[in-house]
Amino acid sequence: MEPLTEYYRQLMLELRESSEAASLPLPDVAFERLCSTLEAEGELETADQSGWRGSAGGKTLRIDGYGGDPRETDGVLCIIACEMFDTDEPATLNSSDTKKIFGHLANFVAACRKSDFRDSLALGTREFGIATMVAESWSSVTKVKLLLVTNGTYSARTDANIAGQLGDTPVTYSIWDLTRLHRVETSGGKEKIVVDFERDFGGAIPALAASVSESAFPAFLAIIRGKQLADIYEKWGARLLEANIRLF
Repeated sequence: MEPLTEYYRQLMLELRESSEAASLPLPDVAFERLCSTLEAEGELETADQSGWRGSAGGKTLRIDGYGGDPRETDGVLCIIACEMFDTDEPATLNSSDTKKIFGHLANFVAACRKSDFRDSLALGTREFGIATMVAESWSSVTKVKLLLVTNGTYSARTDANIAGQLGDTPVTYSIWDLTRLHRVETSGGKEKIVVDFERDFGGAIPALAASVSESAFPAFLAIIRGKQLADIYEKWGARLLEANIRLF
């Protein structure tokens, strides 16, 4: 049996047993279980579950959870979708599936900023509380991060991709699928971050050799622009430092 399939079956067994023991719906258990990996990886500071589906202005809205109040998370508004498949074998998502899900999340954020949408929600409900939080904290929001976590598989790694803007606020989206979760949970370490300087900044980092040719461990002296470093941190946040003890 392939390692990924074995991981999936063990994961589903764990989720089903937890669902039955706690008398909770499987999607609720899956949200807590899968988002705990994202918290450990530094992708999220926290994950608060709040499943809701609806519509406004002819658009479909969705949210399964959020990553805390932006006023307490360095201005990052994180909105989460958890796509759960209760199947015996891993399901597959394609680009149209993920595009639709991210569109629904973005629609929810945009609707939260409108008073008529907030007024349409029942007082005291989770969705009303989140919509109010988004509206009241919007002046503090520096980035909207859309996350899709799923026990399905997706063909390409999608990590902090730029997805345009909501107003003047940049939006990124990331997918944590079965393959990525399996890689992180079985590697015993943090997921590697790959920065493509040629693609993102138009060229490689200039560097000079700083060791003699006979050295067993070649060393190089490199220079990175402050603006580049700021852009990299803006994209990955604390994950950029999570593997370094100096973060603490």
